[in-house]
Parts: sequence; C-alpha cells; structure tokens
Amino acid sequence: MPFCAPFDIDLPRALREQLVEAFEKLDAAPLNEEKIAQVPGKQGVYQLYHLEQLVYVGKAGKLPTRLRQHMRKILGRNNINIAEMKFKCLWMSPNWVTLAPEAQLIKFYGSQGTAIWNGNGFGPHDPGAGREERNKPPSAFDQKYPIRSDWPCGSITAGTWEALDILTRMKDELPFLLRFERPHIDYEGVLVTIPANGAAASDLLRLVAQSLVPGWQATCFPSHMILYKRIRAFQYGAVIYPEP
Repeated sequence: MPFCAPFDIDLPRALREQLVEAFEKLDAAPLNEEKIAQVPGKQGVYQLYHLEQLVYVGKAGKLPTRLRQHMRKILGRNNINIAEMKFKCLWMSPNWVTLAPEAQLIKFYGSQGTAIWNGNGFGPHDPGAGREERNKPPSAFDQKYPIRSDWPCGSITAGTWEALDILTRMKDELPFLLRFERPHIDYEGVLVTIPANGAAASDLLRLVAQSLVPGWQATCFPSHMILYKRIRAFQYGAVIYPEP
C-alpha cells in the first residue's frame, strides 16, 4: 500500500449537486412583477419553467434585473403566454459564481433532456446584425415564438412627432430589439403624424419609413425589427415598407 497519493476535490461537481438539491426544495413562482420584486438584488442562478417544465437555467449579476428581462421578452412574443411561465432562483456568494454554476447546471439538466431553451436563442444577448446580413435562419426559439409586431407603443400618443424621437422611444419601450441606422441626416426635420395612441410597432415603423426619402426599408424578423437605408430581400424577414 502506498504511503502517499494526490488528492483533489471536484468543487464544480459538488456545487452542482448541492444546487440541484436546493432547487428541488423550492416551489416555482409565477414570472410576474409581484414575485420578482421579492427577489433580493443579488447575484445567483435561476430556473425558468414553461407549462411546469424546466426550460432554461441561467446566472445573473442581479437576479431581479435578469428575471424582468426574461419576463419582458416573453410578453413580446406570439404563441406563448406569460401566465404559463414560472421561476425559481438561488442567490450565492461571489466565490461560488466563479465556479461556473450555470455551465454545470446546463450540462446536468441537458443530460436529462430538460432546459431545452438553453442554446436555442432564448438568452438575453443580441446576436448582432450578422445573422440577418448572412440570411441565417432564426433560432429555434424565435421560430416557435416570433415577436409581436403589433405590440402597442403606449408612450407614443396621437399627434406630430419627429421621426428620430419615435424610433428612440420605440427602441426603449419595445420588449424586443429595434435596430435602426443612426445618426442619419435623413431624419433631420422629418415630422410624422401619428393617428392614434398606442399604435402597433409595425404601423409606427411603416409611418416613419414612409416619411423618409426613398431608399429606406423597414423589415420584421422573428426576433427583431430593422430600419435601414437600403433595399434588399431577406430570406427570413418580412418587409414592412416599401410595400412588396
């Protein structure tokens, strides 16, 4: 029998096993503002459930902020209802976050066939313009749950607005991405008449595009909208203006 041997502790595995156990002791809460407001503004990991099934695990520097981001994203999507969503979360010491608990949980739940939204485009990060420019197909999440292009923009009331003001307000208010060319001289002095309060995002983008000089195109993708001064066909985007 040897008198000496190496020893090591698999801390990531130990953390994963204890996190899974801790999550199992929690009840899932509705993904709404009332419940999110009760979550401490600390870093940690969380789970999202759709129709009682675990679909996503993630980590966040501030749990309430990230949970609100997910809530808004779901609200702005078709074919899914926010009432179908629930969450669990655990906050933890910064020392444990460095051990990549999110990756450990994704690996564990993925091996069980759950957390199916991980890696399919649901995450909060902007994939960038490269996807649309290369005509890459939308992610699995965006294909199944495309954006609500009819989202009512409540902060934009009936009246006359500057084109850039409309676009800026839309970008701040919409629960999905609006990407537009800025700054641009074509916006200067352009006024747009909004006929009613809370107009749909697609209608507002069409009105702005119509008000600009020829050459601008508004396009709606399953994940976002764009307004650029160029006319081109997108394999996975529907042109809002000019009319096909």
